[in-house]
Amino acid sequence: MNRDQKRVLAVAAFLALLCAPAMLDQDVLREAAESPQHFGLPYIRAPLAAASACVLFLAPGLLLALSVNAGATLERWFLAGFGISLPLVSVAAAVAQSVLGGPLRGSAFVVVLALCALGAMGVVMARARRGPIRWPECGVTRVVALTLPPLLLVAALGPKIHWENFNPDGVHAFEAARLLLFQPVPFFEQEAGPLATYPGATTMLFPYPASWFLRLFGEVEAAARLPAFLSLSALYAALVCLVEHGRKTTLGWRARALIWTGLTSYSVVMAFSATYDSHTADIALPAAASNLVLACFVGFLVWFLEGRRLLLSLFTALAWFSQPSAMPLLALWLLAVASVFPERPWRRMGIVLAVLLVCMALTAALPAVLSSLGQPVPGREHAGGTLLARLGIVQWGDWRRLIFLLVPSGILPALSMLAWRWQDPVARALTATTLGYFGLFFVQAFGALHQFSPAMVLPLAVMWRFADRWPKRRTALEAVAFATGVIAMALCWPRDAQPGTAARRLGESIEIRIAGYDQGVARYYRDLELLWSIVPPDYGTGLGNAGSPEVWSYYARGRDSRATVDYILQPAASPEPTGFWKLDANERVALYARSQEALAGHRSMRRKTRPGSALFEIPPWMLFRQMPPPGKGPVVVDVHVWLKQHGIDLSFLNRR
Repeated sequence: MNRDQKRVLAVAAFLALLCAPAMLDQDVLREAAESPQHFGLPYIRAPLAAASACVLFLAPGLLLALSVNAGATLERWFLAGFGISLPLVSVAAAVAQSVLGGPLRGSAFVVVLALCALGAMGVVMARARRGPIRWPECGVTRVVALTLPPLLLVAALGPKIHWENFNPDGVHAFEAARLLLFQPVPFFEQEAGPLATYPGATTMLFPYPASWFLRLFGEVEAAARLPAFLSLSALYAALVCLVEHGRKTTLGWRARALIWTGLTSYSVVMAFSATYDSHTADIALPAAASNLVLACFVGFLVWFLEGRRLLLSLFTALAWFSQPSAMPLLALWLLAVASVFPERPWRRMGIVLAVLLVCMALTAALPAVLSSLGQPVPGREHAGGTLLARLGIVQWGDWRRLIFLLVPSGILPALSMLAWRWQDPVARALTATTLGYFGLFFVQAFGALHQFSPAMVLPLAVMWRFADRWPKRRTALEAVAFATGVIAMALCWPRDAQPGTAARRLGESIEIRIAGYDQGVARYYRDLELLWSIVPPDYGTGLGNAGSPEVWSYYARGRDSRATVDYILQPAASPEPTGFWKLDANERVALYARSQEALAGHRSMRRKTRPGSALFEIPPWMLFRQMPPPGKGPVVVDVHVWLKQHGIDLSFLNRR
């Protein structure tokens, strides 16, 4: 056994040691959700268990990354391990589940992860026998900067992670991830109703990491939210790799801390302000999905610049299947490279285009393939033509949107994009990509805050790539960056950081007597639609309704048996419950209410203070695609109508 093989064994043993807290404390997230008065659970034990779980999930990828010499630095090693583990662990779990014939949970999932890690270790041992392995540079600064900030962020957001009720988007993400406990793809049967529209083929990746947490820790809210922080750590690692590419020196601890300052203010925006709901914003969606596509895209940039073909192909595909916003980001980057790089890397650009063509073909073929295998097909919410359709109604004059670019990363990073003459080709390509992407969504009349997330983060890489141009002024630059970062954090801070609980209270007053949820039956979700009779949807005004049927179902299933029951949802053929009157019914299910007083109270639920920062609030007309009130919005032009007047009809894009 040579020296490198001994080091492989030592690394594997160390990773196993780091995995121990998650394997031995699998009930911690449930205990934290049930014990808000217990300080140690959400602020100490839960963050440590979550960090340990991340190591457990990434261990196979981290070991395999060593076999391809992707670990020049700790950040490159982590980034490569993250990208390799995404498909590896997801496929391994699906295969093991099909063999078992039932949901893969708890210790059984740990065994599958251990087998994956052992297999990866065998590959690395064989690789070490053939030649030396490039070991990552792991100084104290690198280790602390990669591990401590996300731990502190998970602890600081403990109430938001563990105690806030799901909002409709959050529970949608949770249910999509939960589907993976019953089937290999996160798509709903059409019988599920509105839920079946999402996710689609190009948004199918984010439920997989969430399913890992669900399998290990159980079906609790935090399991759907913690993937956001795993992806955030990978995003930080990718940003550091991007900044350090081609540099003779590495980033110091102050620069790393300031990158985390920008990522923290960005995280606050996504955790509290990025929402369609007037009661809560949910980290489970869109923050988790946005962080994932950013980690994949910035990782793509790293491997593109380094010319690592295998990892470049992998991260191109991961970005494509993580979110539709990846397509304009990839296209804008290739255009920027072709425009500003002195030597065009045509071969790398060709690899990217080839991978994208394969991804497009797979996306087009996926519905037919899955249907032939008896699996549900992707939803159409973000299908092809959606972006073109959104560009059919444009606006001009909503200059407040510039705040979405300027503030979240810490103000100075966004301003640094103006220093074009001092930027190297990489920074210029990043600037062009960021501004092009921001402009693409700026002109759209309708949209949501999370669609601007790439423009919130990429300026961090722009600023720190050319910060070394002024080594004598580096301290002053860092001081200004710190000051503007503090100002940005204050501007991003929510008006009300208290966890929303209105949907939980309503859900706990409902008793559900229909079957199917434990087996993942799609019809169960359709039957839940009758719960809208309690609190009808009110999206158009933006007042919200404290949840959705799926949210109320989640809390109804976990209700205390001693709690007062105000509503009963049961099969229509069942006898009418004593003391209740029929509120609504259809051919399958009936909904009964106990009193008019309880019904009136639930219908009057409103949060006194809207969540999030007033600076980032999106007006309801923009969120829900309605024309702005006369004289109270920007100039909005319906391009579809204008083109139709000139003989060009693009209405088929809306139908798609």
